[in-house]
Amino acid sequence: MLLEAPTVPVSPIALLHSLLELRQEITKEGEARFQQWQSRIKRSEFIPSARNLAYYLALRWRDLRAVQMALMPWGLSSLGRIESRVLPNLDAVINTLGALCHTPESLPPRP
Repeated sequence: MLLEAPTVPVSPIALLHSLLELRQEITKEGEARFQQWQSRIKRSEFIPSARNLAYYLALRWRDLRAVQMALMPWGLSSLGRIESRVLPNLDAVINTLGALCHTPESLPPRP
């Protein structure tokens, strides 16, 4: 993942790979956190929100400034307001980068 704020625009393919790695980490950590909570959730309608909260906490545990700065020159979401739908918003950015790169690699489904 990108660790420092870029001084020149990051290539979209490098950014795509960073975001795919970030998504994988968020999913893994978010699911682990959600599993800790799941037995205490009494109302099934709260499950999607609890899972999204787990993903959000996993995402916000990271310093995203370098990724956010790298997204700006490409006119993409800075991921600053994704709290209501973490994975779908991240997937939208990933898919847009995939389209820019004309990449054949497998991407998460479009939201």
